[in-house]
Amino acid sequence: MRILSTLLLLFGILSLHAQDEHTYWAVGDTSDASTAHEYGVVLAGGNTDHDNAMRWMLERANGGDVVILRASGSDGYNDYFFSELGIDVHSVETIRFDGLGAASDPFVIERIRQAEVLFFAGGDQFDYYQYWKDNAIEEAINYLINDKQATVGGTSAGMAILGGAYYAPSDLGVLSSEALSDPFDPYMDVIGADDFINIPLLERVITDTHYSDRERQGRHFAFLARL
Repeated sequence: MRILSTLLLLFGILSLHAQDEHTYWAVGDTSDASTAHEYGVVLAGGNTDHDNAMRWMLERANGGDVVILRASGSDGYNDYFFSELGIDVHSVETIRFDGLGAASDPFVIERIRQAEVLFFAGGDQFDYYQYWKDNAIEEAINYLINDKQATVGGTSAGMAILGGAYYAPSDLGVLSSEALSDPFDPYMDVIGADDFINIPLLERVITDTHYSDRERQGRHFAFLARL
């Protein structure tokens, strides 16, 4: 009986921990808005945010809810989207994934599904690949895009996962010189296509970021060859 009680207690602790593996920030009214939102896709290559592109994205929420997903950093987009761009939205919420447990958290899944705009912040796309692929988060994202017809956008790593083909290395990003010398370089260990985020407009598109300033043209050719 004591062993059973210990196991139940341990299970309860693990379950509670799984539900807590995210950090949440919000501004505005976090009740679920119902608006005549519009479909759209925003691809931001990284570095400085382009205000007019972000305004276009927010306008498509038509006063609805905006959700930002990330796996590092904090709530830097909340005030920027909510009050600094001059576009009225119902709320802006940031959910940072701190562990895989967040992918099965009903609260996290609900917040994503209720969004009129979903934006992926920069960071490390391998984190997004680990935390969101083949689980309820992937399903919620694809529901927003293809059923709810919400707008989706991403910057840097957040844009890198939006293409029909994507690159999510588990270690350092491959250099063009390395990729051209060896298309199977160890730094090219995760190249996927048609099995993650489903955006019909980008079905046969490779999304790669910081393109010119980091001289990524060469590795683009290697991605094409691999795919």
